[in-house]
Amino acid sequence: MSQSISLEKNWVLFDTCSISKISVIGDATKILSAVQSRIGSFTPAITSLIRFEYLRQSKSKDEFEGFRDYLNDTYTEIDLYSKEDLFDIYNLSSELACVCRFVSSNHYKHISMVDFVHGGLLRRYPRNLFLLTFDINDFLTPIFKLVHHESIEVNGKLEIWALYSFDQNEFHKYIDIFKNK
Repeated sequence: MSQSISLEKNWVLFDTCSISKISVIGDATKILSAVQSRIGSFTPAITSLIRFEYLRQSKSKDEFEGFRDYLNDTYTEIDLYSKEDLFDIYNLSSELACVCRFVSSNHYKHISMVDFVHGGLLRRYPRNLFLLTFDINDFLTPIFKLVHHESIEVNGKLEIWALYSFDQNEFHKYIDIFKNK
């Protein structure tokens, strides 16, 4: 069941890569504790876009049901489609895409539409929504402020996860330059 973001508490949006890696790790206590030490208590969240991307990785009905149950038991789904948010998030995402392309045209080319929608969501709720990802190149600094990062071993490889927030001041600086160009 999805719900709208409550402004009274912190939320951490997990992207598909972070969900996949955390499910492989099995015990994400170290990651979740590190996040909590930085921002306080939080609600782990996904969007319907992440639900789709994660579930489509399943190779059988049983695996699909296991993935679905894992998502339902672990994450709260953020409602992207409420009347008040729908237009705003996609509008914010489109503006963000233009600014990212302006700031770094090479970087911009590999960022997915899902990442821009999630960036728009972070932009909509900059005070209490954060993003946890293992795809550290998808969220352009300084627009996305690195709150914390750590390395962790996943399947014998050293991986880096990062927690980001949206930096309104940096974004406005770049959008002003973009609009006046």
